[in-house]
Amino acid sequence: METKSDNQGFPALPKLFSKIMLLSALVLPLASQAADDTYNCNLVGVPGTTTQTVQASSVDAAKNSFKSQLDSARQKYPNATLECVKQ
Repeated sequence: METKSDNQGFPALPKLFSKIMLLSALVLPLASQAADDTYNCNLVGVPGTTTQTVQASSVDAAKNSFKSQLDSARQKYPNATLECVKQ
């Protein structure tokens, strides 16, 4: 007489469960991270520029998004700086 295993109808269930657990371990930390903050950034010492708003995870990330604009402005206005304030 043959005995049936408890999970005979679902042989892939343990594999599927382990894949779901692995996936949730990878995805949940990403989902729980705080959303980006809003920063108002302005080129100081450059006439005619306006405040620009950017979404970033930190003030450094906000400043990095305007790095090329700051580099360009410094060619004409060497003392130009970038000021970013969290909204």
